[in-house]
Amino acid sequence: MRIIITESQMESMVKKYLDSHYKKIIKKSKTEYGNVKSSSYYFIEKNEDKNKSSIKFDSWSGRLFMTYELVSEIMSLFSIEDEIDAELIISEWVEEKLNVDIDVTQHYTYGADSLLGDYFKFD
Repeated sequence: MRIIITESQMESMVKKYLDSHYKKIIKKSKTEYGNVKSSSYYFIEKNEDKNKSSIKFDSWSGRLFMTYELVSEIMSLFSIEDEIDAELIISEWVEEKLNVDIDVTQHYTYGADSLLGDYFKFD
């Protein structure tokens, strides 16, 4: 027996998974006096990962950063073939979770253990 799942059903399943496994949201504020920039950074942490987020959103620039490990996990669990499809679902989820708008050209994926992986640490 074959079960056909629509794209919207798949997105809903992924978002429910993210809701249940990525509950902790930490907001940090930063002000740069030279350019008088004020920004809030939102870190979204997986329930079992302490002091290391899988998602970071910069409210000033509108940029979304996510770990490749998160994207890979979603692709694997939900049999999503294209990385960009998983990134877009995660991006939509973050928009809904934080009530923000994210330009699809402003999301980036990095390895958690890469040089930029420290970007996801917040303590």
